[in-house]
This record gives sequence, C-alpha cells and structure tokens, in this order.
Amino acid sequence: MKLDGWVQIKEEDRTLKIERDEEALKEASYLDGCYAIKTDLEENEADTNLVHERYKDLTEVEKAFRDCKTVNLEVRPVYVSAKPHNK
Repeated sequence: MKLDGWVQIKEEDRTLKIERDEEALKEASYLDGCYAIKTDLEENEADTNLVHERYKDLTEVEKAFRDCKTVNLEVRPVYVSAKPHNK
C-alpha cells in the first residue's frame, strides 16, 4: 500500500506522530478495486474494448505456457541411432 501521498510521519520529542490527509486519502481511494491498462497504441488503432480483450487473452496464453511446463507428458522415449554406430 502506498502511503506517500496521504500520510505524514513527524518526529516530536522522541515520539512519532502520524497525520492523515483525509482529502488525499479519499482521492486515492477512487481507483480501489480497479486496474488500469496502459498501451502505446494510438486511439484510432484500437478501442478500449479491443485492448481489454487482448489483455484478457494474455491470461489464457500464460495459463497454456504454465500447463505445458507442469503437465507430465505421457510420451515414450524415442531412441535415435546413426548407421555407423549400429554395426
């Protein structure tokens, strides 16, 4: 949690005093529970729905890679031998 903008910590006589800026806290809480997607595409290249759909597709691709790395493939070994070594 980022406290930089709405909390001030001061030292007074060997004690710490914490002050909250309620207005800054209220403004910071407007985006609670939301996420922002930043892209380098121009507005005329892709609309917000397309960008959001591609972002959601990314999670499916990441899941597929994760499955490929963790699932045990049931493939029998294939032995390769060259002719000069088979004599």
